Amino acid sequence: MGLKLGGLNALSGGLYSKLQRLVTGKKATHSFVILDKYYEDEMLLDAQESVTLDPLHRLNKNEPYWIFEVPLTDEQTYEVQKKLFYQFIGQSYGIWSLSWFIWRRVCELFGFTMTRAWNPFKNNVRCSQINWYALLYCSDYIPEIKDHLFAYKPENFHSGDNQDLLYLLAEKTLISLIEIHEN
Repeated sequence: MGLKLGGLNALSGGLYSKLQRLVTGKKATHSFVILDKYYEDEMLLDAQESVTLDPLHRLNKNEPYWIFEVPLTDEQTYEVQKKLFYQFIGQSYGIWSLSWFIWRRVCELFGFTMTRAWNPFKNNVRCSQINWYALLYCSDYIPEIKDHLFAYKPENFHSGDNQDLLYLLAEKTLISLIEIHEN
């Protein structure tokens, strides 16, 4: 067993998802970490209005999605999941931080790299930040992950960055793509 994490492109996500794709220039609109089974269903640790646990079967499998696995032992996976759960569960969603991503996109259109820039919206959390921290905690066991993760600050990491980074880590054979659904 290893830690599973992924993302999706919420085509049916309405205006919010459309704005995300427009602002980031990426297809991905949501990120999640899959936790161990609870009452016979794996759980998604993700941020929507707040950070919650949702049964994996609620993932809309009609939407494009991708799931990767970080090769950890059962004990390592448990430790990473426990850290994530206690760090994030119940936290408020960082809705105002999304305005920063408009600024990031404008700057990037003019050739500036903004993934490590100062971001005043560090409080609260977004789904992609949970994945950033999941990869950080996994890097305690696979240090090479840090070589790529630290191109971003957690508050500047959006779901498109998450998708790009997960595919890059798989290309470098640090993690594995285990499930994909694309329309």
